[in-house]
Amino acid sequence: NRSLLLIGRSVTHRQQLSSDPVMKHLVARFFKDQSGATAVEYGLISALISVVAITTLKGVGTKVNAKFSSVSNGLN
Repeated sequence: NRSLLLIGRSVTHRQQLSSDPVMKHLVARFFKDQSGATAVEYGLISALISVVAITTLKGVGTKVNAKFSSVSNGLN
């Protein structure tokens, strides 16, 4: 019998990795974990807010620049 050392356990070549109860537990825990999803959601929300703010400020900045130019030309 040949064996493979996997995560500190001896597993024979006949055993499947999916039949390992430790691996089943780790995979199940990985798919049930929701903590990363919250961080991704917050990242997407902040990115959306940033895009809206930049777009709005760019439009307002163009109008303010035009107004300052017209006032400057009126003073000359």
